[in-house]
Amino acid sequence: MVALHCSGAITLPASFSWPSVRGEKPDGGSGRRREVGMLVSSELLGLIRRLNSQSESLPHSAFEAVGGDRKRREWFLTYGTKLLLATGWHRAEDVNIEDLLAIKAAEQVISPKDTLPLAYKPLLDVFKLAFGDRVRVTAEDWSSALRIQIGRRARGTGGVGDRTFQQPRSDYDLVQELLHVEPSWGRPERIRTLMRLPGLDVDIKVISDLWLNLEELYVQKTARESYKQIQGIIGWWNIYLFYYLPYWFARNPNTILSYPSSPSLLLKSVFVSRLLPVAEETPLTFLEFMDSHRERRGWKNNGYYGSLLQLQGFFEFIERYSDEIPGCEGFTQPLAPHDFPLTSRTKATRKQPVPRRFFGVYLDYHEAILAHHNVVTSRVLSGELGTERLESLAQNGWVIDTYASAQDVGFVPILFTRSKTIPLQFIPNVLALGWRKLKDGRMVFLPHPHALHQNLVALHTGVRHNHIQWLDGERFDSLVDEEEAEFALLFVNTDKQKKEPWTPHVSMRVIELLRAQRNWAEQIGEDGFHVSHFYNDNPSTKWPKFKPLFAYTKDGKPHGDGKYSDVWKSMLCGLQGLMPELSEYGRMRQLLTLLPPGHKVGEPELKKKLVDFGARFGAGESCPLNVMTAISPHSARVAVVSQYITFLPTDLIGKHITGQKPGVVSYYVHLDRETVEAEQVHQAARLREAALRNAFEPVLSGQHASPAFIHADSVNSNLAQSMRENLDETLVSYGCISISFGERSVRGVDVLRETRGANAAANKTEICPYGNDCPPEVVKDLRGIRRCGLCHYAVRNVDHLPAVIAKKRQVAEMVDELENLLSTDAKTLNAKYTPEELDRLEEERARLCEELTGWILNEELLELTRQRIALGQVTRTWIVQKPEIIERDLQRVIAPTSLTEYLLARLGECLAYPTLESPQIRARFDLLRRELLARAGNLRAAFASDMPVDPVSECAGLLKSVIASTGLDAAQLAEMLDQDKHMSHLPRTPLRLLGQDEEA
Repeated sequence: MVALHCSGAITLPASFSWPSVRGEKPDGGSGRRREVGMLVSSELLGLIRRLNSQSESLPHSAFEAVGGDRKRREWFLTYGTKLLLATGWHRAEDVNIEDLLAIKAAEQVISPKDTLPLAYKPLLDVFKLAFGDRVRVTAEDWSSALRIQIGRRARGTGGVGDRTFQQPRSDYDLVQELLHVEPSWGRPERIRTLMRLPGLDVDIKVISDLWLNLEELYVQKTARESYKQIQGIIGWWNIYLFYYLPYWFARNPNTILSYPSSPSLLLKSVFVSRLLPVAEETPLTFLEFMDSHRERRGWKNNGYYGSLLQLQGFFEFIERYSDEIPGCEGFTQPLAPHDFPLTSRTKATRKQPVPRRFFGVYLDYHEAILAHHNVVTSRVLSGELGTERLESLAQNGWVIDTYASAQDVGFVPILFTRSKTIPLQFIPNVLALGWRKLKDGRMVFLPHPHALHQNLVALHTGVRHNHIQWLDGERFDSLVDEEEAEFALLFVNTDKQKKEPWTPHVSMRVIELLRAQRNWAEQIGEDGFHVSHFYNDNPSTKWPKFKPLFAYTKDGKPHGDGKYSDVWKSMLCGLQGLMPELSEYGRMRQLLTLLPPGHKVGEPELKKKLVDFGARFGAGESCPLNVMTAISPHSARVAVVSQYITFLPTDLIGKHITGQKPGVVSYYVHLDRETVEAEQVHQAARLREAALRNAFEPVLSGQHASPAFIHADSVNSNLAQSMRENLDETLVSYGCISISFGERSVRGVDVLRETRGANAAANKTEICPYGNDCPPEVVKDLRGIRRCGLCHYAVRNVDHLPAVIAKKRQVAEMVDELENLLSTDAKTLNAKYTPEELDRLEEERARLCEELTGWILNEELLELTRQRIALGQVTRTWIVQKPEIIERDLQRVIAPTSLTEYLLARLGECLAYPTLESPQIRARFDLLRRELLARAGNLRAAFASDMPVDPVSECAGLLKSVIASTGLDAAQLAEMLDQDKHMSHLPRTPLRLLGQDEEA
């Protein structure tokens, strides 16, 4: 085919796969690919195919613009060949601009958004340098032709008489060309291999040396577990500096600006961020350049914000050491707060897991495909399945016909469902074949189970994929109890947040899968599989070296993320194809979508765009489609947490399964819409049944609240009605305050006035202007969320006073409990707590004492305000009604002196404000309940082991019965409870119990 093309008989398409063969090694294995098409190629194709991506040297000086980086050479070899085939050129004299413009126009029609990064400019530059005057056009001619074409297209869109028409920027073609590059092009190690830019005589080494040295120094001095985000934004910065700016300066030789070859020459308003537009011709700022990439790639604000934050850290590093580094004198960090995009915090993950109904089927489908994979591997190792037959298994590319290959493999995978047995004829090709040297010296074309094992382990455990990839091959099962049949501890030697290895509980199937991966690796005879590596290949990591379980590359490092992502998507496609066979699990679910390149789910006018795209292809023609799905490999954790949350609390899931904090566990909960709808149906049925049994009669009849307590959070409270009528006047007349323990220019009252209470949340103890969603600065200052007693944004008034007193007592009870624990441990010789646990208890005590101080201060300030209003020192006119605490003439009473009086006071508070109970007071009320039962002679109920669901209500009910039957008032009731005459009537036994002091 290449010979026919080069003779002019045919013109091969750009999609043509270039032929190659593998050399044969002395041991019979296959060696590297050999170039054979070059033997029959024309002079142009022959020149391009001389470039060896694996070689360290360039075959001709014309390839200097390509560079010495292997990835860059692979890119040019691939896309330069495709472009040259599409042109039909054979001799140097054939090179022309018109053919390239026609190809680019056709490319725009077929795929306007996702065009291939064809090497137009580098190809012309290579030909011009190689053949000299025989090539009549240059890379600059190509750029000029593009600018003319862009201008014509813009005028055609705007209209000749359109007065608002604006000519596109002179560098528009350059920006459009750079939209196709990836940040990896700008990595410092790749820029260093770049000798020249196509069509430019610029010494890249001179203009880039200082910046690259600074970038490498920053990475070297900044300890991180992963440098991926830093490398990404530095890559974009280098593309702007060394791919965009040199061309702009070449096109504007008369500019007064200087190229920023050092930080000292970096003008913020010219090269980084421009606050106001300027009349002079200036290059795009870096942020404008990034905005064009952001629009094309659909970057979200949060991710873009994080990337700019990494760049800000790099700039701050330069500023910090600007006096020590030549070329950085006077440099200041150029990014301003307004340069960062707005961000938002989601309350739950947006990752979509496999639907709950099909989660078990998805696991079983993985197991069936893995069984087929294992059979193929065993037959390859035994020599029963040769290379030719192995390659024929996947002759259709992505799909294996297990029926057609049964003669070679001798196995058809089967999926067992609830009531069916489904033989799997067509399965995704996830064999991942590759040449490996075994310990017995053989070279075999071997399947790789890495991705299947990793995805299955993630679906079973919810452990992050990165930590599974980097499991220690020697220690992952070191804590397994072989006598335990179902569950085991998995030794996870790395973590994103933790400082020490951790051990989640997993099923024995997980251990079996990981041991199978180790067995596979133990058969490999390559030296790299016995070498230890740092986590994420990062020498700065806090984790020691280890031998990775999922060794894949020749030097023994794990496989890349793309390996398991591709297999995950293939398995989803297989499950989608099985949906018609899974009717017993309910209606089908669409797991993925097929869309043309450059299109996304949910974009505007998608249906019309799909119709227009399909109209470009005639009958019998195939159109390219991509598999799009929101169910990614990283949603495995969401699926696992969403399964466990139905029967386990968040703290147990986080501590023993996923290694997360309870709040993070809740973040990963995702409930399917159909699951929620089913629960709503069940809930409605239960409510209907309860209504038929008159269960809601007490609620509907209502119970009068105690007049001693005020519910300021009620929508019908005097406070709420007044605020709806006149917010500003109510804030003053009700004595609203916001306390601050520091100098604050803005307080909660100011925020309420500014927002008019639009997002305010009315709570029992305060009004939160931010809807109970703590601002980041508050979380940072107070070292935690919902510390409302200390928050300067919390707004309180006199009607909050009863609830504030109850909250103060709740916190005080928790402080007393911790004090008792710590004092008891200090007195005990045989300490109950470890030093680490004592430190945590001390930290908790300090935190609670801070909050207690805040609530005490709030109480005193509100009491002073109440007294001023009650004494008539505040003469405001009430908007609706007086504060309820004034209306009812409620006053603060002296603190109870005895425990019984305190319990009775707290009983009223807990009945009025159930959320202000504490575990300690609940236990006290349970003891009081049992004491009342014992006084009534009901010893069986008093000493029963069952804990009441609501000890407050039960205790209150018993006290009401006592008062109703005896006619006692509150003082007499307290006196009766302080006596213990009822204890004399309890039966005596000879049994004697020793206390802790007596034992000692």
